[in-house]
Amino acid sequence: MANTPEPSLTPAQEARLRDALREANNLAFGYANALIVAAPPSVGGDLHHGSGIILRIPEGHFLLTAEHVVRSWYERYPREPAVMLHLRSPHGRRQFKAMDRLVFYDRPADIAALRLTPDEAAETGTFIYEPATWPLPAPVVGEMVHIAGFPKEGRVQLGPKKYEFRSMNLGVPVTHIAEPNFKCQLDRSQWADLSKEVTGPPPELFDGMSGGPVMAMRGLVPVLLGTVSEHHPELDILISGRWSHVPRERFAAA
Repeated sequence: MANTPEPSLTPAQEARLRDALREANNLAFGYANALIVAAPPSVGGDLHHGSGIILRIPEGHFLLTAEHVVRSWYERYPREPAVMLHLRSPHGRRQFKAMDRLVFYDRPADIAALRLTPDEAAETGTFIYEPATWPLPAPVVGEMVHIAGFPKEGRVQLGPKKYEFRSMNLGVPVTHIAEPNFKCQLDRSQWADLSKEVTGPPPELFDGMSGGPVMAMRGLVPVLLGTVSEHHPELDILISGRWSHVPRERFAAA
């Protein structure tokens, strides 16, 4: 018996699907923040950045990000004592040293958590993620996830001491799950611009996206599954660290 081809979407159905995907992507974007590794502008020097998401649980506020982003601060600090972590916010940057805020890290999963004050969290202007249950849920193969962050290509220098960070968000399916992480195979031929404005082609690499939230819509509720770890350009695979194995007690010990 011949396989029956799946019916194609009508233009109206395709428009509704695009609207739904756009809203889900925009929601994920609302949770993303940029974490900058640099000395204060008065000192100067190299500037690098990653991404992150703010978590609120009874133990406090925390910035979840990639372990290698935090590790880059530790590698620079011995020879650059002025280097700080800066949390992007509309009214400037809150800055601190990683050693004063790190409460948890898992190098194989490439995840880390930094403690924030309630004021620091609120001043970013981003959504604050409050999970309904703990541990955080595990990913599911085939599930569409929404990834947000700040690629290096979107970092624009506006002046000697001023930068703008432009975000990117995309929806891709989960293709493989491992114990510390999960993978999404990127198929750029299937990508569509869901924004209402043309913002340019997506980046070839995803430097700067590390630590950005990876979320799924389950029902009408956004749930955090992980944070971006790395991008393999040869295979065009995006790897994200899982948080589902982290006990909440790790935050209480901070």
